[in-house]
Amino acid sequence: TVLGTFVVSVPGEQSQKALDVIFKRYNDATSESDRCMMLRVIVTISRQKPELISDRVSSIISGELETVNQSDNELRVASLLAFRTFVASTPDLVKLRLKDIYDAAIEALQFDPSYNYDDDDDEDLDEEDEMDTGSEDGLDDEFDEDIYEDNEDVSWDIRLGGVKLLSAIAESELFTPEIIVRDIGTLLVKRFKEHEDVVRAEILFTYAKLLETLRQRLSLLQDPSGMDVDNGTSDLIKQQIPTAVSSLISSIKAYPKHTETKQLAFVILTRFVTLNIVAVDGILSKILPFVVSTLEISDTAGTSQAATTGIVKPNIKIDALDFLLEYSKFTDLSAEADTFLFAVKSKITDAASSSLAMVQASAYTVSSVIVKLLRVAADTSGKQVERYLSWVSEITDLAIKMVGSKDNALYATLYPLIGVSLQQFGDLLDGAVVENALLVLTEWSQGVEKMHASMNALLSAVTKPSHLPEKYVVGIASSLMGQASEKLQSSNINSQQPALALIRGLSEYNIKAVNALAHSIVTRIVEIIGATPESPPLMALRAFSGICAHVPINTIKEISPNLLESLSLATVYDKLSANAMNELYKTVGMLFPDVVQSWEAMLVGKWVASYVQFDSLRTSNAAEATQMQNPTNKLPVLAKGIIALRSGYCEKKGGSVSDRFISDIQGKPPKAVED
Repeated sequence: TVLGTFVVSVPGEQSQKALDVIFKRYNDATSESDRCMMLRVIVTISRQKPELISDRVSSIISGELETVNQSDNELRVASLLAFRTFVASTPDLVKLRLKDIYDAAIEALQFDPSYNYDDDDDEDLDEEDEMDTGSEDGLDDEFDEDIYEDNEDVSWDIRLGGVKLLSAIAESELFTPEIIVRDIGTLLVKRFKEHEDVVRAEILFTYAKLLETLRQRLSLLQDPSGMDVDNGTSDLIKQQIPTAVSSLISSIKAYPKHTETKQLAFVILTRFVTLNIVAVDGILSKILPFVVSTLEISDTAGTSQAATTGIVKPNIKIDALDFLLEYSKFTDLSAEADTFLFAVKSKITDAASSSLAMVQASAYTVSSVIVKLLRVAADTSGKQVERYLSWVSEITDLAIKMVGSKDNALYATLYPLIGVSLQQFGDLLDGAVVENALLVLTEWSQGVEKMHASMNALLSAVTKPSHLPEKYVVGIASSLMGQASEKLQSSNINSQQPALALIRGLSEYNIKAVNALAHSIVTRIVEIIGATPESPPLMALRAFSGICAHVPINTIKEISPNLLESLSLATVYDKLSANAMNELYKTVGMLFPDVVQSWEAMLVGKWVASYVQFDSLRTSNAAEATQMQNPTNKLPVLAKGIIALRSGYCEKKGGSVSDRFISDIQGKPPKAVED
């Protein structure tokens, strides 16, 4: 390793001499140990500077392939490591021998001379009571006493090298996605019952990575409409999922005390969801006992002692909840999903009462997604979700009682659940639950972060479309508008943002509390926009569009000069801000048609004044002019603003903006500049 580091770190003649020595010793090695040592040096070089040995890679591969399956343990592992390194660092140089390298990986993965796998164990497990996922007391990382173990057997190192080589091949893009699923995926699935923990974990980890690689590659093969153009691969994945799940369950049954096997099983299940939700629907009944038993274990028993793969969570319950989260995001509440989620909902509630804040947080996050899923399914597809009402009420009430938590990660999930429960089921929940939820969300004296969290939850609850009855909004509107107006006085944009968002949401209601403060709020929003006229805050633009519906035309005329002074200077590039600005113009055009002509004149006039100033500076003081942005760059924003203003005006009058008007506005500078 030191010699290899010297070669890559010290360029020039000395490095080349060292490289020549390395290859001479490698080629002339009379013992497998010497050859193994030199091969590992070559691997070190290839990982860091593959170009230094690129002209010798082919000969090294050929030499190692001749002996790899006959070498002793140490040299065979080194050969597999070299192949893996070359596949990753110089993939173009291994193409001609890829089939041979692949075969070497397969043979290594299957090399297990001291162990006999029972084929009967791979049979599908249809009966729930056949699957023993381990008791609470048994979920540790030690082997079962009756599991075969040979301390003299070192073949596991070869199998580990084989699976890592397969992983490198799958990630290299040297094989098509179809081959990866059909060949590598199928082989890995058959080896899920590997008896050595470390090798089994690597096999499961490699299969999980393979699924993620496929997801990424398939996403690049979609046509512009989002349709998958590689149906062959998708069909193969769909066909493989049931077999893989049966193999996972069989592995869990065989090694019930190995926590990481179960954790990686959840990772694989989660990735299946992103690849084919329909196929996952078909295996829900098989994995239900596994999910339920996992969520029933004690908190300490679910802790992974030494996760070797790095993609599992600190506690197996979180892995299970992550799977439920991803599944709930993708499903449309099919019949299978309905049965499955109804069966696990009480276990989610139990997890929300865990002694571990990170488990609680995961449970509340899952609950938020499921609550929204249920109402959307009811509203769009007519699904019957009444039987979930008691659970929604229970989990919401539990969250309300937990908001005093000092754990940042936990309370950051509590408030969103309360907000989404009000938004989706506010009309069906018991009145006491709704009132308690609103009481918690309107308490803003518990620190800045909790205040922001509660304001965002309130925004979720009241922003239309919402199932929260308007009577509840009316009841809290006066207090909310007063507090939001107070927060607007802050010079801190982080304090202003949630207040602006809440004002926008409440502006959708025609209630006295909004009307009473509308004038002062509009005036303050104009000041906020004016503080950064070049790039006005997105939420300030949106809040203005909402609240201006509650003020008379005299207020609009009063604030117009200052507002348009700022907007005429705006240079907006991001789509969201551009849309918010155009919404502002269109809203004013619709609500206040009498000001459209004066707004157009003021916008053009202020832009012209800015251009004249720039042109004058450019003539008299070029250095100062270079520090001033050329107003011509703002013309596209100005043109789109005027078009939006006119669009709102015409919509109010029952017409539309003509193509000629749009063309004239976009294609010509203001006439005053031409003159």
